[in-house]
Amino acid sequence: MSWLTRLTTLVNQRLGIRLSLEGREDTFRQAVNVRAAALGLTTPEEYVARVSRTGGSEEEFQSLVLLVTNGHTSFFRDLEQLMMWRQVLTQDAPTRRLQVWCAGCSTGEEAYTIAMLCKELGLAVEVLGTDINKASLTIAQHAHYDPWTTRRIPEEYARFLVSAGEQLRVADSVRASVRFQQHNLLHNPPRPAPGQKWDVIFCRNVFIYFPLEEVGHVARWFASALAPDGHLLIGASERLPDLKRWVIQSKGSRHTYQLAAMNDEESHQTEWSLASQLETPRSSPADAPPLSSVAPFLDAPPPLDLRAAPATAMTLPSDEDVEAFSQVNVLIEAKSNHLAVVDVRKFLDAHPNHVPALLTLGCLELAQHRFDDALAAFGAAADADPFLPDTYLFQGITHRKLGNLETARQSLQRALFLAPEFWPASFMLIGVYERLGQHKELTRELRRTLGVLNGGQDTEHLSPGVHRLFYPRADEVREACLIYAEKGAQF
Repeated sequence: MSWLTRLTTLVNQRLGIRLSLEGREDTFRQAVNVRAAALGLTTPEEYVARVSRTGGSEEEFQSLVLLVTNGHTSFFRDLEQLMMWRQVLTQDAPTRRLQVWCAGCSTGEEAYTIAMLCKELGLAVEVLGTDINKASLTIAQHAHYDPWTTRRIPEEYARFLVSAGEQLRVADSVRASVRFQQHNLLHNPPRPAPGQKWDVIFCRNVFIYFPLEEVGHVARWFASALAPDGHLLIGASERLPDLKRWVIQSKGSRHTYQLAAMNDEESHQTEWSLASQLETPRSSPADAPPLSSVAPFLDAPPPLDLRAAPATAMTLPSDEDVEAFSQVNVLIEAKSNHLAVVDVRKFLDAHPNHVPALLTLGCLELAQHRFDDALAAFGAAADADPFLPDTYLFQGITHRKLGNLETARQSLQRALFLAPEFWPASFMLIGVYERLGQHKELTRELRRTLGVLNGGQDTEHLSPGVHRLFYPRADEVREACLIYAEKGAQF
């Protein structure tokens, strides 16, 4: 393994995100050269060994992360999009205090920019800036900046900065409206207050740090935390994978996103819809349905009927155990996944071979990107019942997330060997074949998936004991396959 791969793996593991090396090799190399020189080290290998060492300097690791993840930022970056949002504010004329989340705020310039825009319009606002990097947040809280980062501030907003020696300091009237905290975008989103949602979420030029399959995951978090009439702003070159959920407002080349109106039933279905986490294949037309990356795990898996036993013999839980497990369901519905993991493990202490509980645990671990723990849970489920195709489905999904495409293919094919018309597995296999460039096999799985679903067997092959909401919705899969076939596949 090269030092570059080891370094990327270390950053991903420590931060809980999944930085991609694609197009970023030079950034990593430059960052290592800078930090190695600062420490008097002569080779990249020495530096990687230093930061990888158990008990190594957290301060040094944060210095590295700052170089790797902190892109160019400044006040009033992408003024065109900001002015579009300002126009929205002027039209809506909110009378209450706005709640704005600036996700991936880096060193704070954007969070303060948002506050300045609102102050200039006479609007009350509270801005929360979050970032995964502690060093960046320290700079943001200090609120002192070099003239270079303030160079784009329009003249009418200059009054919100005061001189501080060779630097400029954000005025107290603006700082009072902004607070900062550390947060990982792959985890539960923060809220303005219990039960409240954000009026606006900014997450501009952040998705470049995520593989495409993670973008849909983060967008789902945003959707769950955004008020029904709220706005989401992302980078000008970025796009959301699930456009059914969003309404786009455009002006020129700039966009804002709002949640599409849904009735209660649609809202519930969308919350658990797994098709919303698919990527748009680069080789297909722009309006083709997203199929290339399938990530069918739930951030909050729905409650299971724990007395629905799969084919394998096991001790069924008692009424008391089922009652005790109900707390897990409450935690799952509240998206408190880390607490739900604790309780489901307690349940499994008494019923170690209960396959639905093992799959619940695996999905919870997968939702929190603890891939090794997820694979361990799915492996235990396979040991308890080696003939349940669902287990190999979830194993394939996990390996797909890890980029182990051949292993993912083998797991999904094993599920289809056990149940040839198990359409969730064939649908997931489409994304794997696309990444592998195996278009003949991709077309075969499209045919298989459509054949099963058009034959009215959309639920027949979902195994008992596993909640059907663990799977993508049959109607969405059918529609996606049909449109994709018309646009990009030759039948």
